[in-house]
Amino acid sequence: MVNLNKLHALLNVKGVMAQKANLVSSASNGRTESSRELTENEFDLLILSLEKLPDSASTKKLKTTEEANAQLAQLIRTALYYFRQLGYVTGTNGFDYNRINTFCTTKTAAKKRLDKMDKTQLTATITQLKMLCKHTIYSKK
Repeated sequence: MVNLNKLHALLNVKGVMAQKANLVSSASNGRTESSRELTENEFDLLILSLEKLPDSASTKKLKTTEEANAQLAQLIRTALYYFRQLGYVTGTNGFDYNRINTFCTTKTAAKKRLDKMDKTQLTATITQLKMLCKHTIYSKK
């Protein structure tokens, strides 16, 4: 069964919606330029061909942004792990974000709140936190 929504979504992701009529015409050997008039075999052939195309630049940019955000989130989780080791917690599991942000704005090279740091700044802060944790462990012995 022909799924026009799937076809249109794929045309958008691949960045070739403007060439839809030409692509449909090619898939149907010049029989039609309308995707509604494609046979099931022609539709399947067109879908397979489109799936082999690389994603458009805007889609790649979105994926790159999502990946960058995921990396930042992981770095923040890592920093919070070390803050927990250093006792920057309230109650049973909550973080003392006031203390964390005071530390970040006064004691780190970035001089920014934890949630405002970029990847490089977070990496440097994590390194600093690791060293503080090691120092704290050795000073307790």
